[in-house]
Amino acid sequence: MPLTLRQHVQKAESYFTTLGVRTLIPHKGLPAPPKVDATPKQLIYAISVRLVIERCDSTGRLGPLLRASDDLQEEMWRRIPEGMREVLDKDKRLARKKLRKGGIPVASRD
Repeated sequence: MPLTLRQHVQKAESYFTTLGVRTLIPHKGLPAPPKVDATPKQLIYAISVRLVIERCDSTGRLGPLLRASDDLQEEMWRRIPEGMREVLDKDKRLARKKLRKGGIPVASRD
């Protein structure tokens, strides 16, 4: 089953959150959760997803909307005027279409 647009964004964000994690929690001296490094392929995927969202977002609200929790996303959607909701729906469709076609190519150093 293919991923939804929001699932793509969440997966990409999870790769970015693994970067720069410390091994100890300094103020308590406790071991931090294990750091899982993202592979270059995963980082390229994450950057591609982020680029698609940025390029398809004509209002500046699509990225934050997709990264928000379910409750917050629902509240954000209710506060958006009806005309802008139509624009956001159009942006979402365009982003989904680009991700289905493979996203935006990102050059690799490999």
